Amino acid sequence: MKKLNKLELNIYWIFIISLIIDNINGMLLLNKIDLVVSIGQIYRYFMILFFGYYIIKTKFRETISKFVISAVYTILLVTLYFVQHCSIDGLIMDVTYVVKLIYPFIIIYALYGLYKRGQITGKVVDKIFSTISILGPLSLIIPRLLNIGYDAYDLGGYKGFYFSNNEINVLLVCTFIYSINKLYETKSVKSAIISILNAAALFLIGSKTSIIAIAAVVLIYVFKMRKNKKLVIVTIVIAILACIIGSVIFSKQINEMNQRFNYFYRTLTKNGGILTFLMSERNIRIAPAFEKNVIDVGMPQGIINFMFGVGRYQQVDPNVLRTLMELDLFDTFYWYGFITAFIIFKKYVGIFVHTLKTKSIFQYQLMFCIVFAFSMIAGHVWYSALAGQVLALVCVGLLTSKNKKQENE
Repeated sequence: MKKLNKLELNIYWIFIISLIIDNINGMLLLNKIDLVVSIGQIYRYFMILFFGYYIIKTKFRETISKFVISAVYTILLVTLYFVQHCSIDGLIMDVTYVVKLIYPFIIIYALYGLYKRGQITGKVVDKIFSTISILGPLSLIIPRLLNIGYDAYDLGGYKGFYFSNNEINVLLVCTFIYSINKLYETKSVKSAIISILNAAALFLIGSKTSIIAIAAVVLIYVFKMRKNKKLVIVTIVIAILACIIGSVIFSKQINEMNQRFNYFYRTLTKNGGILTFLMSERNIRIAPAFEKNVIDVGMPQGIINFMFGVGRYQQVDPNVLRTLMELDLFDTFYWYGFITAFIIFKKYVGIFVHTLKTKSIFQYQLMFCIVFAFSMIAGHVWYSALAGQVLALVCVGLLTSKNKKQENE
């Protein structure tokens, strides 16, 4: 792979440093050290300004027009909500979450615009994933070995110094896929070690989605190399040995996971069966919110709420968990309306569909499918700084990977 140019290096370091910032930010928040504006927020605003500058610099009128229209539309939305609740705190909250929603697209359009102008190549995304596929898992494994960091759940699981286990979950799913794909291509010992580190870190989180992701990705790649029977056998043997060794090293973790899963299975299946257990009751929050926001308020307010939402401030009660869907599509629908939810959904899916015929980017296609599914059934992607920028990188990887062979020659 050719060396990165100066601009690519700047972009590369911005994403690598963000991982360090998230650990520092999480450590402060988990220790109840509340700043007026968190370190994480300051750094993300810097990233918005950085990538926003390059959106303007590319001078693509269509892209700039889209952001201007989006800005005007969202300003009208939050003004509508402010008129309803007349709360400055509510206004700040609604604006903050609008910015979080748009944040990944600022990265996507900036990097893709630079790519189309020939100022960067798709290799910068590869380089970022190559580095964080090592830093990501180590940021969990090293603190765990040192017996520092924080639990992800009351009944076990581990998230190191990250504030949200869902964010690091998304990151590690992508780096695990990247490392497994690298192992599939190179069949090197280094790639095998990195893959095991990523699998171990995902396992440490101890969520249902992380366990399912490990199993699904391994099975997909075993299926991909099914014609090479010798390689399949070697992979299965390594996987079994890794499971045996892991069961010894992480015996306490496994016991905690079993206890937690058994407890929630017994508790949640009573309320709605296996789907309620798998979705941690998220599925049973949708209908009551629709009834409250659309049906109970009558017409025409119900239609207004359906089309334009009620804002996060009016929808989410911090003391009542069920008011937060934790399903990104439905949270967007209730907060900012059907129009916004449809546009965001269409944009993400459109990027994926646009690259479906490109066979050389399977790893990014698989990343997108799993992360997007995660956003639909577990949430915390569209409105998460770390997970959102990972999704943005995946989308850029999809859009810029068509000419990878020429770039690497």
